[in-house]
Amino acid sequence: MNSFNVSFFRFVCLNFNTHDIGVELLLPVFNQIADKELSFHFLAQPFLLLIFIAVFLIITLLAGSYPAFVLSKFQVQEVLKGQFVSGSGGQRLRNWLVTAQFSISIVLIVATITVSKQLRYMQQQDLGFEKEQMLVLRMNSDDLGNRFQVIKNELQQNAFVKAITASNVVPGQTFANNLIVLEKDKNKKTNMFLGRLDEAFFETYNIPLLAGRNFNTSVPADSTGDNVIINEAALPFFGWKTPEEALGATFGGGWGTVIGVMKDFHYTSLQTKIEPLLTWYSDRRLIYFTIKMNANNYQAAMSQLQAQWKELVPEMPFDYFFLDESFDIQYRSELRMSQLFTYFSGLAIFIACLGLLGLSAYVAERRTKEIGIRKVLGASMSSILLLLSKDFMLRIGIAFLIAIPIALYAMNQWLTDFAYRINLQWWMFALAGLLALAIALFTISFQAIRAAVANPVESLKNE
Repeated sequence: MNSFNVSFFRFVCLNFNTHDIGVELLLPVFNQIADKELSFHFLAQPFLLLIFIAVFLIITLLAGSYPAFVLSKFQVQEVLKGQFVSGSGGQRLRNWLVTAQFSISIVLIVATITVSKQLRYMQQQDLGFEKEQMLVLRMNSDDLGNRFQVIKNELQQNAFVKAITASNVVPGQTFANNLIVLEKDKNKKTNMFLGRLDEAFFETYNIPLLAGRNFNTSVPADSTGDNVIINEAALPFFGWKTPEEALGATFGGGWGTVIGVMKDFHYTSLQTKIEPLLTWYSDRRLIYFTIKMNANNYQAAMSQLQAQWKELVPEMPFDYFFLDESFDIQYRSELRMSQLFTYFSGLAIFIACLGLLGLSAYVAERRTKEIGIRKVLGASMSSILLLLSKDFMLRIGIAFLIAIPIALYAMNQWLTDFAYRINLQWWMFALAGLLALAIALFTISFQAIRAAVANPVESLKNE
């Protein structure tokens, strides 16, 4: 086997090993972003192995063709004397490629900042109800029969239970809806989301009533579901300017009479605005127990509740989730997008820095004699560094001007999907530009310092 074949064999083996290592390192990150569990064994698939070798040969051929074509044009005597200088067209192309790379990097940095800030805004926003320390048990009140109230009362006696309520839906879950019409004026109507719940719901979730009263099982119309409580978002659709005006109004179709108006709360994601909501009392077809925990030791509390549930309802599993975690699942796509932009920003910056490093080395090499003359004439290191850096700073400035309108438009379009959103602020764009500039200056500083400290005698020797 000749030296070329040996080198080629070593290169292919090295690339396969690197590929396997790279896949093994990056696959967990991809699985986290895509929310998948993928595995991949490249060498176990001969077909893919042949494709890789073919692609490698084609790319190698293409990559070698351009430099071979350029080198064939060199004048031998000029190359041997060190007088060859490449044309200005190639230099301009390299400059614009680096500018484009940094423009993409700045756009991705702005996107990363915007998505992260919007996600943090949604996670920290006051939702209008209590979601911390709220344990939700899945059950079916119809299956419990006449034991439902007994089980609820027994759980209420647990030392770890501060409050308990039952409902057919909890915030963050899917609500049913129906067209609701005002009985005395059929023209006043709107689509309203619906919820069945017991009398402890508003107190447990810490949702205040703006007018009227809560459900009371001792009132016949309450216990039969003939009285309803609506939210304040429903008021404008029926012509009511204040919560008090809604009290006593009756909805057609047997939907009931308004006895109370609750303060608006975000029962769905912040991606959508708060819609009209209608609730009524029921002790049937309820799906969830919501328990407000009164515990610092969650392990002991969960263990005791599970044991109590098994004793009270042996035929039903102890199926539970925490409300805050469940509600935050709605923002999983935004979290994945934030992670994705972070990874791609890092990759784009890395690629841009590689191009910038090569370009700075090329520029420093071309200006070696100029730098030597300036140093002989007394130029300081700082002036040399500025000389080599100012062109690149200009490129970053151009990249910033190109990136800002693109990032501004793209992020404004993305934010329109959220009913409750942040406002784009100037510092987001300034921070992205400063980060790009700092990274660029850090990258070229190695070549600039190397050129600045070089012995001018060496660069000014006769050819």
